[in-house]
Amino acid sequence: MKLVVRMMTLAAVGLGLGATPALAQAKKKGAKPAAAKAVAKTAEKPAKPGPGQDAAAAKPVAPKAAEIEKEAIADKKRDEQIEAAKRIIPKIEDGNPQKADLLFQLSELYWEKSQFLNRKEMLAYFQAQEDAEARRNRGEKVTDPKEDHRESELYRSETMRLYETILREYPTYERKDEVLFNLAKNQYDTGKRDQAIKRYEELLKSYPGSRFVADTYIELGNHYFEVANVLEKARTYYEKAYASTNPRIKSYALYKLAWCDFNAGDHEKALAKLQQTIEFAEKQGKRDRAFSDLKNEALGDSVRMFVQLNRADDAIAYFKAHAGKKKQINLTGKLAYALADAGHHDNAIKSFRYLLNDSPVAESAPDWRMLATSSRICRLSSAIWLWIRCISGYCGLKVASFCW
Repeated sequence: MKLVVRMMTLAAVGLGLGATPALAQAKKKGAKPAAAKAVAKTAEKPAKPGPGQDAAAAKPVAPKAAEIEKEAIADKKRDEQIEAAKRIIPKIEDGNPQKADLLFQLSELYWEKSQFLNRKEMLAYFQAQEDAEARRNRGEKVTDPKEDHRESELYRSETMRLYETILREYPTYERKDEVLFNLAKNQYDTGKRDQAIKRYEELLKSYPGSRFVADTYIELGNHYFEVANVLEKARTYYEKAYASTNPRIKSYALYKLAWCDFNAGDHEKALAKLQQTIEFAEKQGKRDRAFSDLKNEALGDSVRMFVQLNRADDAIAYFKAHAGKKKQINLTGKLAYALADAGHHDNAIKSFRYLLNDSPVAESAPDWRMLATSSRICRLSSAIWLWIRCISGYCGLKVASFCW
């Protein structure tokens, strides 16, 4: 069974969901690890990933040149630390726990450098895109630029090599659970999924009390939901993650459990869990943008659930209670069009008319009016309905107010 995967992108801060290995998020011993990475939003509607497709592939955001310049200063200092560690480590006797610590510290430095280089490479890629577009506008023939991550991946591979060294030569290292998690995360992200799953499973078996267990549940849940398409396994791991006391992990697990219910065909439960996610995020306050982003994603996803249940009145009331004015209009507009697409024309008309009464001078009001004023919408064929949507602006066209 192919699962419908909801792809979402949170802000750069995200829910702390694994944009970097946990070691980079928790350098000091005892610090809280990052949760697993969130799926990336690539479309308004969930898409079915094909074999081997990674649902985490988000559209990259261009780094700012000024930020890269500031980071370059820190990178020079990091290079000095790397060279110092490389001089010291060979002088320490093999088997000495201090050597394992230094190897781990060096792996952190390599990881941080790989991330800096990755951002630098992305900046170069976006600049090359802009240059190519400018040349095309002048009538020149140019090839599309390609991303080049060879340098950053070299440091990433060194990071992974050090993880393997620590696990092999220091099997009782006190931070072995962290090393296992970071190695698994990198292996998974570089396409070595089978090896990564084994490392995650080793962590769960050997370190059931580790602070990385909840993160591991999320990673495994995402694998079985997005890639392996084994719904019940995914649900099991998300349920275990939901038991976490970390609000970021807990809220993300709840969100993914909603999509497990959706894929199982239980739209009522899916909607209820999305609403729980929204209300959980609201309780965290506005101080953390991550929860605001999660709330907005869940609100957007709830449109699909309301459409499946054909509950326009409930949807409109919920949006009024939990979204700002601009967001309400956006959500209700999506609801109206989706209801019409699904053949729920009475509720589509009701939604369009609500929008007209609530926001009669909105930019989209002419389009809503055209669709709402005729009760014949429910008798239109699918082909005519699609044609009307195109005329009314769905395909990017703008038309004047029109009723028939």
